[in-house]
Amino acid sequence: MYNRRRPRSHNERHYRSGLIPHLTSVIKNSSQAVLRVKSEKPLIVTWELAYSCKVNGRTHLVQVIVIKEGAGKLECLSTMSAPEKQKTPNK
Repeated sequence: MYNRRRPRSHNERHYRSGLIPHLTSVIKNSSQAVLRVKSEKPLIVTWELAYSCKVNGRTHLVQVIVIKEGAGKLECLSTMSAPEKQKTPNK
């Protein structure tokens, strides 16, 4: 499925590997999962989960993309994070 993807730089691989400790908390505590159908034939379905976690002392929204393999086995395809947006009052 992903054999033609671009190679990742050292910095990006290091960044994504730093999010691995947060995978289980995102999967356990996510309030919703977004279903994405990647292709119809063969049927490839992924799920996007998101949860706010502390990463390096700052609150980040960590997103995990998983795919279900066989009889309920989950495989993590990707992780990413974005800084949590601060809400500012309207003036």
